[in-house]
Amino acid sequence: MEGYLNIRLPLWQRRLLTRFVTLIPILIIGFLVGFNESDFEDMILYAQIVLSIALPFTLFPMILLTANKKLMGAHVNNKLTTTVGIILASVITLLNLQLLISTI
Repeated sequence: MEGYLNIRLPLWQRRLLTRFVTLIPILIIGFLVGFNESDFEDMILYAQIVLSIALPFTLFPMILLTANKKLMGAHVNNKLTTTVGIILASVITLLNLQLLISTI
């Protein structure tokens, strides 16, 4: 927070600020659904499904970019790491698609 936003706060104030900022959306959603526990659970489930749809769009480019010798130079991933990364990202994507299909 200090380096990116150039805000210098004592640690306790920084923690208080970040906790407060994360509570605002939860309270807004709580008021909208009437603080009903089952509605909260449904909202969490749907949020996780939306996040699972977005995950492959970050995983695959990250794997491919870190396998690029021109871009990464000496820090490039070796072939085994890239292959394992693609396999794991594919498995995660297939499982997320199965989740999406089963909830629709």
